[in-house]
Amino acid sequence: MKPIFLAIFALSIFLAATTISSPLVYGAVAGFYPSYPWPWTQIFTLSSPSWTSGGANCTASLYYFSGKKTITLSTMSFPVSP
Repeated sequence: MKPIFLAIFALSIFLAATTISSPLVYGAVAGFYPSYPWPWTQIFTLSSPSWTSGGANCTASLYYFSGKKTITLSTMSFPVSP
């Protein structure tokens, strides 16, 4: 009989926005798995009190935790226009 392995991944996304005048104007993290307790945080609204005008450079990272390590699966950068 072959063993059966079940893998459950708890994936998270971190989104950061930076501008020329400020190193970090927006940052958010949300989990994307069935039992995630805060599903309303899975929609990222690109605004913050410290980001009142202008464009920004955004970076999103898809990752999960493995013990004490953070494993990044993918990273994507994109500009946001005003």
